[in-house]
Amino acid sequence: MLKGLFILFFMCVFMPMSNAHYQHGLSFENVDLTLKEAQDHLVVLPEKSLTILDKNSHKITVANDEQQAQWHFIAMLAAVSVADLDRLHAALISFEPLSNTEYYQAHLDQILSALGIWFRRSGYLNDAKASYLCSLEKSSTEHSKLRALLNLGVVERNLNHFAQAKEINLIALDIATNIESETYIAVLQNNLGILAISEKRYMDASAHFTKALELNEKLNRRSGELISSMNLLLAFLYQDNSLYFERMVDRAQRKLLLSPDDTARESYLNILKAINSARTIPSSLEQSRQVILANIERVNDKGIQLLLTPLINQLGVQYNIQQQQSLDTIYQGPLLEQFSMCNWQLNSDNANMQAIIGTFAESLFQD
Repeated sequence: MLKGLFILFFMCVFMPMSNAHYQHGLSFENVDLTLKEAQDHLVVLPEKSLTILDKNSHKITVANDEQQAQWHFIAMLAAVSVADLDRLHAALISFEPLSNTEYYQAHLDQILSALGIWFRRSGYLNDAKASYLCSLEKSSTEHSKLRALLNLGVVERNLNHFAQAKEINLIALDIATNIESETYIAVLQNNLGILAISEKRYMDASAHFTKALELNEKLNRRSGELISSMNLLLAFLYQDNSLYFERMVDRAQRKLLLSPDDTARESYLNILKAINSARTIPSSLEQSRQVILANIERVNDKGIQLLLTPLINQLGVQYNIQQQQSLDTIYQGPLLEQFSMCNWQLNSDNANMQAIIGTFAESLFQD
């Protein structure tokens, strides 16, 4: 009897202490190690960053607020890189109770740019523009201004404001060149290539994508290498240049093998290959149509889907993009209230954007 009471006393007193010690250990050691490991893979293998966070998801329950903010920030950046809109949305929503942390405030401009990316890829173009302008206003460094500008250039292109998109991209390219940021120069070359396709300047597009690819390879940015190589394939298809396409496609396929969990990019490449196959092997037309229909939704980027549309229409594939093409689609969800520091109505106004960019360009010239 006494022995049983002693065992019960031991369990009640000492086991909770051990539990507390275990959780304390997770909070101050293991969580930081997980965050560092996930951070280390962001540039080269962002999908591995997400895998690391997923495998250690139990640790977030003992992480402090600053660590939780960093956790969701890493997940947000990785989700942007692999075009996982659901994961990106989840990360953005997760910031809501963490808005007072030092980590959140220090990275707010980057979070707002990621919010704009989610809006843009989801088809809410005016809300995306408002997010990027808000990010630009919150930016305090040249790098953060660059990030906001290059994203703003993309959404202006999607809104068919080609002259404004070109102006914004050239301002950003000037900044990137001045601070010798090859990473941003590569991104901007890619964006200028997409703009050239939108304006049917296909040879110029190829030149921009080639420069982007060369820089990404030099910097060992695998996600950048992959998207630049596939965009170059897109330019070859618009030029109806099957020879160059077939020389390049294996190279892109090898780059994709290094990112096996990137389903959006895999779907993009599958569609590009199907279009080329239908053109060069007429008997494969029906099979190519099926491949396109099976992959178009998984591309997960409205802008890329719109660029693919003229090519797949030539093959008789009808894809309903009416909602994606609506330039006035407005978001009505909880993110607007969560990020209420942005003036959504004013920043979505085109005249206001032109005034902000004009003032920004003048200050840049004076500097």
